[in-house]
Amino acid sequence: MASKSTLENETRTLSQDLQDAKEKLARAEAETRALRLSLDEKTSEMERAQKDLVAVSQQLHESQSLAAAYSDKQKHLEECLNSARQEVAAVASAKSSLEQQVKQLVAEIELTRQKCQHSED
Repeated sequence: MASKSTLENETRTLSQDLQDAKEKLARAEAETRALRLSLDEKTSEMERAQKDLVAVSQQLHESQSLAAAYSDKQKHLEECLNSARQEVAAVASAKSSLEQQVKQLVAEIELTRQKCQHSED
């Protein structure tokens, strides 16, 4: 009978150990599922972040290209402005020279008119 009692005790102990092991296994499986779900979420977040990074990189490249184009246009406009300033200076110089010539011609005409008037008198 002691042997049967010992076997029953061992059976109960083993059954309890088996039950404990099953519970631990169930908890471990639940934790594993939770970790996999978390990993999947993090992977999705990383993929979205990667796509965002690519989009930002493309926008940066486009912005740099636009900045370079605007810089080139600004240089061209500055060259045009400098050229226009030089032309204005040349026109002003020519105008001044022509005004001087006109004054000279007017003076010569006046002198000639006066000479003609004196000779008529």
